[in-house]
Amino acid sequence: MKRIILSAVVLVVIVSALAWVAKANTARHATLISDKPDYHPGETVKLTGTGWQPGEKVAIVMVVDPLTHGAITLNAVADDAGNVTNSLYVVQRSDINVTFNVTAKGDKGSTAQMTFTDHATITINIVGTGTVTSTGGDQGNLNCTTGNSGTCSQYYSGGDSVTLTAAPISSTFGSWATTSGTTYCSGTTTPCGPFSISNGSSNDSSITVTFVSKKRKGQTIVGQLESIKGEAAPRGL
Repeated sequence: MKRIILSAVVLVVIVSALAWVAKANTARHATLISDKPDYHPGETVKLTGTGWQPGEKVAIVMVVDPLTHGAITLNAVADDAGNVTNSLYVVQRSDINVTFNVTAKGDKGSTAQMTFTDHATITINIVGTGTVTSTGGDQGNLNCTTGNSGTCSQYYSGGDSVTLTAAPISSTFGSWATTSGTTYCSGTTTPCGPFSISNGSSNDSSITVTFVSKKRKGQTIVGQLESIKGEAAPRGL
């Protein structure tokens, strides 16, 4: 009888322990986030996380896409509440136009993943004769010019307030048309903006700017004279 009671007590203890472990595992879900979704070169990336095991040593590996440099490894140790933080990485100019894929792994088995970016690109397609310039870019501005037609692009950081201006050359301004990506400009008035650049490469935009060529007055007059001569000519000749 004592053996049965002892076995029952042991079983209860084991079940309780397993339930506690399961509850602890369920309650702890490691996370990692950055303080901003998009950064300018020169800014410091602040990474924070929760749900790690107290005292867990965490290796944070950042890989850029496209691959402009090698992986960056940062380290953190979880405090008694399971929180981690790291503010050691400063965004470089070589990080422009990349996405950071971040993986964090702890020595007690916890893991977390996240991404952040350093760009959004506007591409201008010019049809006709004219120029397109921009103002407000923290890292640079567009200065597109063409004798007939052409394309150029410029990267911007999230939050930049940008204005695009179209200037005809022996033509008149026709329209803005977004051909792909985020719509920043449309319609038939210039300048376009100011508008705020959305974060990340998913908010890239390709914009076609159309200039309409002007008819020369001489060509119009000659055409009218030819029409009058034709009407004045005797019939049957």
